[in-house]
Amino acid sequence: MISVRLVRFGKAFKVYSDDEYMGIIYKADFGKLGLDIDAKTLGKESEHEIADDRLDVLRDVVTYHAFDKAVAYAATTECCESDVRFRLRFRDYPDYAIDGTVELMYEYNYIDDRRYAEAYARTYALSKSKSLIIKELEMKDVSFDGMYELIDGVYEDEDISEDKAIEELLRKRFSGQDMNDEKVKRRAMGLLVRHGFSFEKINNHLT
Repeated sequence: MISVRLVRFGKAFKVYSDDEYMGIIYKADFGKLGLDIDAKTLGKESEHEIADDRLDVLRDVVTYHAFDKAVAYAATTECCESDVRFRLRFRDYPDYAIDGTVELMYEYNYIDDRRYAEAYARTYALSKSKSLIIKELEMKDVSFDGMYELIDGVYEDEDISEDKAIEELLRKRFSGQDMNDEKVKRRAMGLLVRHGFSFEKINNHLT
């Protein structure tokens, strides 16, 4: 038998085995673990025993919950591996459950780096430079053969250029302002630099 400690966590329970954090479960999971207890009678912390073979079941249960959360997130927005890992760490899922979830997300095509890069480029092509988009994707560990070509294709499909992106940013942020005013011009330059545009392109629009 293996000793486990349950710690109340809202309507759920954090589980520890020999002080190793195993993840989060719910009262509906008790039967799967062989825990014949009433959640209503449990205090803030309680000690219990489960059969040795239930430890793998516990890991599967926690990973299933993590996967369920990740799928719900992926249903609302295109996501990459680093997004999923961040979300699950924020929700206190242990590394083994996060790793297992990521594997399943790739297996069932919830995560696809090419699809994510395309969606990311289409979202930000009119507000960031191409080099910044690529840098941010690489910071998210999104990288694959042909990524530059894919992003070039997005710009072509959307009929977008970096010059158009600069014009759009200036229109949105500085409409009606005197671009000959040095203070306004400095603010505009700072904005465009933060959005990754080269000084050459910036000067073409501000001088």
